[in-house]
This record gives sequence, C-alpha cells and structure tokens, in this order.
Amino acid sequence: MKTKLVITDLTRMYRGMVCIAGYDQMHHCVRPTLPPPGIPEKTLIQSGKPIIFPFALVEFDLLNPEPNPPHTEDYRYTPDSPRLIRTVQDRKTVLHWSLFKFVSDIFEQPIHDDFGFYVNERTSSARLLRPPHLDGSPHGPGHAAGAPGGRAAHRRHHYRS
Repeated sequence: MKTKLVITDLTRMYRGMVCIAGYDQMHHCVRPTLPPPGIPEKTLIQSGKPIIFPFALVEFDLLNPEPNPPHTEDYRYTPDSPRLIRTVQDRKTVLHWSLFKFVSDIFEQPIHDDFGFYVNERTSSARLLRPPHLDGSPHGPGHAAGAPGGRAAHRRHHYRS
C-alpha cells in the first residue's frame, strides 16, 4: 500500500542501522521497518541525494503492520520503495500531530504508581510531551514543586508490559 509519511524521527542505531518514524495523512504514527538487521543508513540516500530526513515527505510501499510492543506503529515496507516527494515547510503543524498534554494520554491508559511508575500495556513508542512551561516546571528554571532546595526529587521509572 503506497503511503506518504512526513518523517519526524530519524535515529542512528548501531552497526550502521537507523530507525525511522513519521506521520501519515490521518496523523497516525508509522515506523517503517525491515527484517533484521534493520534499515541500513546508506538507504537514506539515493543517487547521492538524501531522500529520508526529518520533515521529508516520503512515499513508502507499506506491506503489513507488525506491531511489537512498545512499537505498535511498526509496518514492514518494500526496501526499494522509499521515494522523496518534497520537504515539508510547515514543521510546527507536523509536530503538533504528535503532542500530548499528559503522559497517560500518550499510553491511552492510566499510569500506575504503586511500585514506581508503569503502564500495563505499551501502546506506542513515538510521541512528544508538551511541558507546561518551556523549562518543564511551573515554578521557573531549576525549581520543582515540593522539592527541597529547588531540586527535583528523583524516582525510578519502571514500565511493565
């Protein structure tokens, strides 16, 4: 199925492999994947020009969904199918497609805090959280509510699947 994605995430992994994620026209997150060892970094370039990069609109031939929590947005694609359409200029709008106000909205379920912080099932792995203020604290830079001396208290975060 030919699908156009606006690339929002491009991560260099290990041994020359990369991870790609983007959004389709319905604003659904899609992570194109290939069988192990994965997507070689050299496939981001065709004929000496980059075709997959942040804010590129790229057409992929997606084959079938292959959700593997927490990567529920994974789709296998035909390796030689990526085709650069154009560079997206309205980047702010694209980023708003993936913004969430609360962590529980990202996971579409409550966050449990009885033994650290965790969710019962992972529903996504690629989302952005909008902080209440630029520095993430409602009290200004370097301050956290209820933390002594303006330092944030630390708790371990555990995610159970």
